[in-house]
Amino acid sequence: MAALAWRYGRSVQRGQRRTRAHAEVARITGRRLPGVSAAVVLDAAQRLAYCVPGRPATIVLTSGALAVLDPAQLTAVLAHERAHLAGRHHLLIALIRALAASFPAVPLFTQGHAEVARLAEMRADDAAARRSGRPALVAALLAMGTGAAVPAAALAAAFAGPLTAHGIAVG
Repeated sequence: MAALAWRYGRSVQRGQRRTRAHAEVARITGRRLPGVSAAVVLDAAQRLAYCVPGRPATIVLTSGALAVLDPAQLTAVLAHERAHLAGRHHLLIALIRALAASFPAVPLFTQGHAEVARLAEMRADDAAARRSGRPALVAALLAMGTGAAVPAAALAAAFAGPLTAHGIAVG
């Protein structure tokens, strides 16, 4: 038990150190996003947006992401990242990572990490959709994934009626 507790503690401590160091580097090298508190922009072609917990929490966006997002989509992305912070998803993911490091032979922990991360993403997407609307969120996801600006207005018609999947009404 002592060895397992030590492994768990070491894993949590390493994660906290890396998170603090990453947040500090992002705040030092990034520029503030005008009009948005606690958000910084890093000059990079990659399209990324993520949050780094801590005091203060920081939302990091790349210039590549800003290049493809319109204001409504940026609002949706920021709402998504704020939902991660408000839901304390980083703590849940840190816990499952530490359990996987402590119990490497237990498939529930070693394979569970990906599923917990996926559920946290879905939860943040739900919060962003409630805050910004589904068209803005979907357009933001498409723009971030493809690298091409996607006007949310073009998607609005698709969301006017009930969603369908293979001809079956959903939701």
